[in-house]
Amino acid sequence: MYLEAVFVLSVNDHHHIEVTSLKGVEKVEALLKNLIWIEYLRWMGNQEALFARCNAICSDIEIYRLSFDKRIHSPRLLADEIEKSWNLA
Repeated sequence: MYLEAVFVLSVNDHHHIEVTSLKGVEKVEALLKNLIWIEYLRWMGNQEALFARCNAICSDIEIYRLSFDKRIHSPRLLADEIEKSWNLA
């Protein structure tokens, strides 16, 4: 089994869920912003290696932004939207 897609969660104030496919630099930026160990790697001075690895990952997978209103969208509803979007991709 391998990683096929990443869904980056983004809170908005809309009443509907939006799924957007990210492309190019947007994919790399989204992945970099959401890595929990990025600050550690920056501190260690491995930014170039981190960017190269993220770029390689992005060329192999799809990355989507899932925008939702946390006041009205439940985790189950978000999971359903991910499943629906993934089946259409």
